[in-house]
Amino acid sequence: MELFFHRQNGKTLLTYCIGNNLSIHYPDQPTHFPYNSTPSVLDIALTKHCSVSKPLAAPVLSSDHNPIVFKLHLRPILSTTRTMYDYKHANWQLFQSTLDNSLPLNPTLLSTADLEQAAIAFEAAIRQAATTAIPLHTVIRHQLTLSPALTYLLKLKNYCWRRYQRLRTPTFRYLSHFLTQLFLIKLQQLKNTKWTSFLRTLHPQKPSFWKITRYFTTPKQTIPPLLHNGTQIFRSSGKQMN
Repeated sequence: MELFFHRQNGKTLLTYCIGNNLSIHYPDQPTHFPYNSTPSVLDIALTKHCSVSKPLAAPVLSSDHNPIVFKLHLRPILSTTRTMYDYKHANWQLFQSTLDNSLPLNPTLLSTADLEQAAIAFEAAIRQAATTAIPLHTVIRHQLTLSPALTYLLKLKNYCWRRYQRLRTPTFRYLSHFLTQLFLIKLQQLKNTKWTSFLRTLHPQKPSFWKITRYFTTPKQTIPPLLHNGTQIFRSSGKQMN
Protein backbone atom coordinates (compact mmCIF):
# COMPACT_ATOMS: atom_id res chain seq x y z
CA MET A 1 0.00 0.00 0.00
CA GLU A 2 1.33 3.39 -0.97
CA LEU A 3 0.25 4.90 2.32
CA PHE A 4 2.63 2.69 4.27
CA PHE A 5 5.61 3.73 2.17
CA HIS A 6 5.35 6.99 4.07
CA ARG A 7 6.46 5.71 7.44
CA GLN A 8 4.90 8.44 9.56
CA ASN A 9 1.52 8.21 7.79
CA GLY A 10 1.42 4.44 8.14
CA LYS A 11 2.45 4.63 11.79
CA THR A 12 -0.24 7.20 12.50
CA LEU A 13 -2.91 5.09 10.81
CA LEU A 14 -1.83 1.90 12.57
CA THR A 15 -1.70 3.59 15.99
CA TYR A 16 -5.15 5.08 15.47
CA CYS A 17 -6.65 1.75 14.40
CA ILE A 18 -5.12 -0.14 17.32
CA GLY A 19 -6.24 2.50 19.80
CA ASN A 20 -9.80 2.53 18.47
CA ASN A 21 -10.11 -1.20 17.72
CA LEU A 22 -10.54 -0.63 13.98
CA SER A 23 -9.89 -3.04 11.13
CA ILE A 24 -8.17 -2.04 7.87
CA HIS A 25 -9.47 -3.51 4.59
CA TYR A 26 -7.82 -3.07 1.19
CA PRO A 27 -8.02 -4.71 -2.24
CA ASP A 28 -5.30 -6.78 -3.88
CA GLN A 29 -5.58 -4.75 -7.10
CA PRO A 30 -4.11 -1.24 -7.52
CA THR A 31 -6.50 1.67 -7.01
CA HIS A 32 -4.22 4.60 -7.85
CA PHE A 33 -2.68 5.06 -11.31
CA PRO A 34 -0.48 8.20 -11.26
CA TYR A 35 1.01 9.33 -14.54
CA ASN A 36 4.55 9.64 -13.15
CA SER A 37 4.91 6.50 -10.98
CA THR A 38 3.81 2.90 -10.67
CA PRO A 39 0.24 1.94 -9.65
CA SER A 40 -0.41 1.34 -5.98
CA VAL A 41 -3.14 0.62 -3.45
CA LEU A 42 -4.15 3.93 -1.93
CA ASP A 43 -7.88 3.46 -1.27
CA ILE A 44 -8.81 1.54 1.88
CA ALA A 45 -11.75 1.06 4.24
CA LEU A 46 -11.87 1.18 8.04
CA THR A 47 -14.51 -0.75 9.99
CA LYS A 48 -15.36 -1.33 13.63
CA HIS A 49 -17.31 -4.24 15.10
CA CYS A 50 -18.56 -5.46 11.74
CA SER A 51 -17.37 -7.84 9.03
CA VAL A 52 -16.97 -7.08 5.34
CA SER A 53 -16.08 -8.98 2.20
CA LYS A 54 -12.67 -8.59 0.57
CA PRO A 55 -12.67 -5.16 -1.16
CA LEU A 56 -12.29 -5.08 -4.93
CA ALA A 57 -11.00 -2.21 -7.05
CA ALA A 58 -13.71 -1.07 -9.50
CA PRO A 59 -12.41 0.56 -12.74
CA VAL A 60 -15.56 2.62 -13.29
CA LEU A 61 -14.23 6.21 -13.13
CA SER A 62 -12.20 8.27 -15.56
CA SER A 63 -9.89 9.66 -12.85
CA ASP A 64 -6.59 8.17 -11.68
CA HIS A 65 -8.37 6.64 -8.66
CA ASN A 66 -10.55 3.54 -8.70
CA PRO A 67 -13.14 3.20 -5.92
CA ILE A 68 -13.29 0.04 -3.88
CA VAL A 69 -16.40 -2.12 -3.58
CA PHE A 70 -17.20 -4.47 -0.72
CA LYS A 71 -20.18 -6.00 1.05
CA LEU A 72 -21.00 -4.92 4.58
CA HIS A 73 -22.50 -7.68 6.72
CA LEU A 74 -25.09 -6.09 8.97
CA ARG A 75 -25.32 -8.95 11.43
CA PRO A 76 -23.94 -7.57 14.74
CA ILE A 77 -20.78 -9.08 16.16
CA LEU A 78 -21.35 -9.71 19.86
CA SER A 79 -17.76 -10.66 20.64
CA THR A 80 -14.41 -9.66 19.21
CA THR A 81 -10.84 -10.77 19.83
CA ARG A 82 -8.10 -8.36 20.73
CA THR A 83 -4.38 -8.98 21.11
CA MET A 84 -2.89 -7.36 24.21
CA TYR A 85 0.34 -7.43 26.20
CA ASP A 86 0.40 -10.05 28.96
CA TYR A 87 2.03 -7.99 31.71
CA LYS A 88 1.64 -10.75 34.31
CA HIS A 89 4.16 -12.93 32.45
CA ALA A 90 6.53 -10.18 31.37
CA ASN A 91 10.28 -10.59 31.77
CA TRP A 92 11.04 -7.21 33.32
CA GLN A 93 14.77 -7.85 33.60
CA LEU A 94 14.92 -8.50 29.85
CA PHE A 95 12.78 -5.41 29.28
CA GLN A 96 15.21 -3.33 31.34
CA SER A 97 18.36 -4.66 29.65
CA THR A 98 16.85 -4.23 26.16
CA LEU A 99 15.94 -0.65 27.01
CA ASP A 100 19.41 0.09 28.39
CA ASN A 101 21.05 -1.22 25.22
CA SER A 102 18.73 0.78 22.95
CA LEU A 103 18.81 4.22 24.58
CA PRO A 104 21.89 6.44 24.28
CA LEU A 105 23.36 7.87 27.47
CA ASN A 106 22.89 11.65 27.83
CA PRO A 107 22.03 12.49 24.20
CA THR A 108 22.88 15.97 22.95
CA LEU A 109 19.73 18.03 22.35
CA LEU A 110 20.45 21.35 20.68
CA SER A 111 17.20 22.04 18.85
CA THR A 112 13.54 21.11 18.72
CA ALA A 113 14.37 18.72 15.88
CA ASP A 114 16.86 16.91 18.16
CA LEU A 115 14.19 16.72 20.87
CA GLU A 116 11.66 15.30 18.42
CA GLN A 117 14.10 12.68 17.17
CA ALA A 118 14.95 11.74 20.76
CA ALA A 119 11.25 11.29 21.56
CA ILE A 120 10.79 9.10 18.47
CA ALA A 121 13.85 7.02 19.43
CA PHE A 122 12.57 6.67 22.99
CA GLU A 123 9.17 5.46 21.78
CA ALA A 124 10.80 3.00 19.38
CA ALA A 125 13.01 1.67 22.19
CA ILE A 126 10.01 1.16 24.47
CA ARG A 127 8.12 -0.71 21.75
CA GLN A 128 11.14 -2.88 20.94
CA ALA A 129 11.67 -3.75 24.60
CA ALA A 130 7.98 -4.59 24.99
CA THR A 131 8.04 -6.80 21.89
CA THR A 132 11.12 -8.61 23.22
CA ALA A 133 10.14 -9.08 26.86
CA ILE A 134 6.33 -9.02 27.09
CA PRO A 135 4.32 -11.88 25.56
CA LEU A 136 1.00 -11.33 23.81
CA HIS A 137 -2.30 -12.96 24.58
CA THR A 138 -5.71 -12.88 22.91
CA VAL A 139 -8.68 -11.54 24.84
CA ILE A 140 -12.29 -12.12 23.82
CA ARG A 141 -14.35 -9.00 24.45
CA HIS A 142 -18.12 -9.31 24.43
CA GLN A 143 -19.93 -6.35 22.93
CA LEU A 144 -22.78 -4.75 24.84
CA THR A 145 -26.02 -4.68 22.85
CA LEU A 146 -27.75 -1.32 23.21
CA SER A 147 -31.49 -1.05 23.55
CA PRO A 148 -33.42 0.82 20.79
CA ALA A 149 -33.98 3.76 23.14
CA LEU A 150 -30.29 3.98 24.03
CA THR A 151 -29.31 3.67 20.37
CA TYR A 152 -31.64 6.55 19.50
CA LEU A 153 -30.19 8.63 22.34
CA LEU A 154 -26.68 8.01 20.98
CA LYS A 155 -27.71 9.09 17.48
CA LEU A 156 -29.39 12.22 18.85
CA LYS A 157 -26.29 13.10 20.86
CA ASN A 158 -24.07 12.72 17.79
CA TYR A 159 -26.50 14.75 15.67
CA CYS A 160 -26.43 17.68 18.12
CA TRP A 161 -22.64 17.60 18.23
CA ARG A 162 -22.38 17.61 14.43
CA ARG A 163 -24.79 20.54 14.26
CA TYR A 164 -22.70 22.44 16.77
CA GLN A 165 -19.51 21.69 14.82
CA ARG A 166 -21.13 23.08 11.68
CA LEU A 167 -23.11 26.04 13.06
CA ARG A 168 -21.30 26.82 16.34
CA THR A 169 -24.64 27.44 17.99
CA PRO A 170 -24.35 27.36 21.81
CA THR A 171 -27.73 25.64 22.10
CA PHE A 172 -26.50 22.57 20.19
CA ARG A 173 -23.35 22.50 22.31
CA TYR A 174 -25.42 22.51 25.50
CA LEU A 175 -27.73 19.81 24.13
CA SER A 176 -24.79 17.67 23.07
CA HIS A 177 -23.17 17.84 26.52
CA PHE A 178 -26.50 17.19 28.25
CA LEU A 179 -27.27 14.17 26.05
CA THR A 180 -23.73 12.86 26.53
CA GLN A 181 -24.11 12.86 30.31
CA LEU A 182 -27.55 11.28 30.02
CA PHE A 183 -26.23 8.60 27.66
CA LEU A 184 -23.34 7.75 30.02
CA ILE A 185 -25.74 7.42 32.96
CA LYS A 186 -28.08 5.12 31.00
CA LEU A 187 -25.14 3.12 29.67
CA GLN A 188 -23.78 2.59 33.18
CA GLN A 189 -27.22 1.47 34.31
CA LEU A 190 -27.33 -1.04 31.46
CA LYS A 191 -23.87 -2.36 32.38
CA ASN A 192 -24.88 -2.71 36.02
CA THR A 193 -28.01 -4.62 34.99
CA LYS A 194 -25.98 -6.98 32.79
CA TRP A 195 -23.42 -7.51 35.55
CA THR A 196 -26.14 -8.23 38.11
CA SER A 197 -27.74 -10.75 35.76
CA PHE A 198 -24.38 -12.42 35.22
CA LEU A 199 -23.70 -12.68 38.96
CA ARG A 200 -27.07 -14.36 39.47
CA THR A 201 -26.04 -17.13 37.06
CA LEU A 202 -22.95 -18.02 39.09
CA HIS A 203 -22.97 -21.11 41.26
CA PRO A 204 -20.26 -22.56 43.54
CA GLN A 205 -20.33 -25.75 41.49
CA LYS A 206 -19.46 -23.93 38.24
CA PRO A 207 -15.87 -23.07 37.19
CA SER A 208 -16.92 -19.55 36.23
CA PHE A 209 -17.73 -18.82 39.89
CA TRP A 210 -14.20 -19.63 41.05
CA LYS A 211 -12.66 -17.82 38.10
CA ILE A 212 -14.43 -14.61 39.10
CA THR A 213 -13.48 -15.23 42.74
CA ARG A 214 -9.79 -15.58 41.89
CA TYR A 215 -9.89 -12.38 39.84
CA PHE A 216 -11.15 -10.30 42.78
CA THR A 217 -9.11 -12.01 45.49
CA THR A 218 -5.72 -12.14 43.73
CA PRO A 219 -3.58 -9.14 44.77
CA LYS A 220 -2.74 -6.76 41.96
CA GLN A 221 0.87 -6.90 40.79
CA THR A 222 2.62 -3.54 40.57
CA ILE A 223 4.80 -2.78 37.54
CA PRO A 224 8.38 -2.09 38.72
CA PRO A 225 9.84 1.43 38.27
CA LEU A 226 11.59 2.28 35.01
CA LEU A 227 15.37 2.43 35.45
CA HIS A 228 18.10 3.56 33.07
CA ASN A 229 21.70 2.72 34.00
CA GLY A 230 20.62 2.31 37.61
CA THR A 231 18.77 5.65 37.74
CA GLN A 232 15.03 5.69 38.32
CA ILE A 233 13.38 7.44 35.37
CA PHE A 234 9.70 7.23 36.23
CA ARG A 235 7.53 5.60 38.82
CA SER A 236 3.74 5.47 38.94
CA SER A 237 2.62 4.00 42.27
CA GLY A 238 -0.96 3.79 41.07
CA LYS A 239 -0.24 1.88 37.83
CA GLN A 240 -0.98 -1.80 38.25
CA MET A 241 -1.24 -4.81 36.01
CA ASN A 242 -4.64 -6.31 35.44
